[in-house]
Amino acid sequence: MGNYTLSYDGSCFTLGARTWRIPDGTYSAIQFQDGCIVGVGQMPEPSYTPAPCCSDTSSNGGSTTTDITVSPDACNLTSLGAAGLATFLYVSPGNGVSVSGCGTHADPLRISVSATGDSTIVATSGAQPITVSGDGSSTAALVIGMATQITAGDYAGFSVNQYGLVTGYSAPSNGASVTAMVGFSGVSAQEQPIGSGVYSVGLASTGVTAGMYRVGRYELTVNAQGQITGISEAIAPVTAGSFYSPPNPNVPGDTGKTVSYNADGLITGIA
Repeated sequence: MGNYTLSYDGSCFTLGARTWRIPDGTYSAIQFQDGCIVGVGQMPEPSYTPAPCCSDTSSNGGSTTTDITVSPDACNLTSLGAAGLATFLYVSPGNGVSVSGCGTHADPLRISVSATGDSTIVATSGAQPITVSGDGSSTAALVIGMATQITAGDYAGFSVNQYGLVTGYSAPSNGASVTAMVGFSGVSAQEQPIGSGVYSVGLASTGVTAGMYRVGRYELTVNAQGQITGISEAIAPVTAGSFYSPPNPNVPGDTGKTVSYNADGLITGIA
């Protein structure tokens, strides 16, 4: 019974201490003999040594390997050099595009497009009633307007703006009536019918052929008086870019050209 023995002599029981006592404590090993516990102790800690995944050839216990095969796939970014394996992302900038950074988390790729660049410039020459300014870029949009023809003011009761357009009429303050009208630059005046005293005033024909005119990817409708009566987008925007024109075999020394174009489909440069 634990560290004690119980004996019976036929008349009474006697409780006495065991000769070998089990010390108090926690044990992981128990020894039995003839069905009795004769000893306790501690089992050794189990240990496991896994087999190495690579051969150990270094003096500090590390592992090395010399057989490395780099995939020859054209899209593989990893290469093996004298310093070891390295993975790089190569980006080649195009016309008007700059690339910086190395593609890492700390230094990501930055692709920038220049805000300035070549563009088609549309202009008029001579005494034309239509003016075009700007180069079509984001900072200088195309502005289509009418050229200034005369000095704005009141002419015998007629209010005329700087473009030669009659914007109103009021009887002269001196009571004089209009007995005749004469057309001038940009304005026509006709008595209809002749002798009736009724005059028809309108824009004079400027010599511009009425019809449809293409400016970049836009179509302008112009009448005989040089007025823009309609604007429509004739060609959908395209992605600006460039293409390579191979050399002409009939031209000695020709190395080909790179042709650049903008979103309007207009050629902006040849290099």
